[in-house]
Amino acid sequence: MRRGFLTALALVSATAVAGDPTTRQLSPFHTVQVNVPFNTLIQPATGNTYSVSIDAEQAVKDKFRATLLNNILALDIYGSIQTSQPVLITVILPASQLQEVDVSSSAQVSVAGGFSANPFTATNTGSSRLSFLGLNAPTVNVQYSGQGSGSVVVDAANRNVRITGSSVGSGGVKYNRGQCNVQGTFPASICKQDPNLRIPPQ
Repeated sequence: MRRGFLTALALVSATAVAGDPTTRQLSPFHTVQVNVPFNTLIQPATGNTYSVSIDAEQAVKDKFRATLLNNILALDIYGSIQTSQPVLITVILPASQLQEVDVSSSAQVSVAGGFSANPFTATNTGSSRLSFLGLNAPTVNVQYSGQGSGSVVVDAANRNVRITGSSVGSGGVKYNRGQCNVQGTFPASICKQDPNLRIPPQ
């Protein structure tokens, strides 16, 4: 079991009203684990900022936790929730620091352009759509082990991006440029290139 300084960050505020984002500044981290069924946006900071925010009804905020351990930021929900409003989680960290995104829930996870760590790892163990806009990492390692129809979508910043990895589920990798060689257990090709693929800016 890993040892380290464990901080449970309860993103709640007695004065917050439904729909007002609640933000918490964090210590440095390089990996984001998304274990919540909410839309999640990961953005590069303009400086040396590390933070996480949630825009949701207060009842959702009360059960949301962001746990920081050994440079890994884990996003979780404790207990059942019901909400009629959309939920958005935003994670911010320096462009050179993001090394891995690990998604284990059914969610839409978007990584904004500007990140450049090498190598970079994208792991999808659920039925989520994990999208990268303008990814500038020379090497991207994709690991997919879900049983659903999850996918990894890469809008590469240039033709030098190499996408490698493995898949033991039915998910695939969609990309617009670069090289893709992801090995899978299904006969169909895991890599599907679409030169016209575009991910709208977040």
